[in-house]
Amino acid sequence: PDGVVQASAEGAARLLADLTEREGAEVAEIDAALARIGRGTYGTCLSCGGPVEPGRLKAIPEARLCLACSG
Repeated sequence: PDGVVQASAEGAARLLADLTEREGAEVAEIDAALARIGRGTYGTCLSCGGPVEPGRLKAIPEARLCLACSG
């Protein structure tokens, strides 16, 4: 029983670390989008310089690339 509890605790700790990492990455993407808004470049593809489709921005507000460049 102690081994099961320890394994569960270790699994939970790994899951929490993964979530924290993903959340940190999401916050960084949002911060980058806010910086693009501040520079007046929000909605401009960082690869080709064309517009990022409004539907894409509605679905993924932090999108950096247009559909064509997102591959």
